Amino acid sequence: MNRILASLVMAGALCAAGGAAEAQQVNRPYRTVGQWKVESIYEKRKFLLCRAGTNTQAGLIGVLQYARKSWALSFPDMNFSKGTKLNGMLEMGRASQPVSVTAGRPGMRENFTLNGNVLEAMRQGGHMSLAIGGKTWSWYMNDAGLAMGAVQDCVVAALKDGGVLDTQAAAPAAKPAYQGCYVDTPSRTLPVTLITKAATLESCNQAAKNGGYTYFGLQYGGQCFAGRNPTYTRTMEGECNMRCQSNTKQVCGGFWRNSVWRVN
Repeated sequence: MNRILASLVMAGALCAAGGAAEAQQVNRPYRTVGQWKVESIYEKRKFLLCRAGTNTQAGLIGVLQYARKSWALSFPDMNFSKGTKLNGMLEMGRASQPVSVTAGRPGMRENFTLNGNVLEAMRQGGHMSLAIGGKTWSWYMNDAGLAMGAVQDCVVAALKDGGVLDTQAAAPAAKPAYQGCYVDTPSRTLPVTLITKAATLESCNQAAKNGGYTYFGLQYGGQCFAGRNPTYTRTMEGECNMRCQSNTKQVCGGFWRNSVWRVN
């Protein structure tokens, strides 16, 4: 039991207050995605959450999804006195949301609920910052979308397995690789027009794949372009801010902005 508790502390595990509750938690590796390590966390053999963690210049960052499907950002101990009430702002590209927390005991990681534009922007990856209590941290969420997808798979698998996940789920099928939000011009950095409206990630990828192209871009809510060796000027993720007309859960670039993907 002491070895289990020690490993949880070294991993920066999220634990309920009190030593007894900490000792009841068990972490199980699930999958590695890029630099992210995904694990499921149980308490008394009851599934609690799945978390993806990675080291950044701000420290060990965790992206969590609880059994009830809500999302949170896990942040390293900020060295405020226990009980200090803090208010601040979490930003991702041009998306932002106010956050608040009551500092826990020293060494505890703090949790910030994720919602709205910040949650969607995080799926695209890029620069993120947290300003709270007169301090500011900034870091890059590389491969965040892939990590969040793996966390969702982890939650589904754990719930389906009755909350006791003893085996790693099969690797998901290959998906298009997101490249970022890029500026476009009338001369088109992705020169081939494949779909003029109502495109989605899936339809644009398939059209580009059928044409033998390497990259595709979604723009202006549903336009689909493709190319083999495009030239890029990357910009902030917040500038790709238009939902796809045919699938509002997806982002289809913006005004003269491409959400660029590498074809699967």
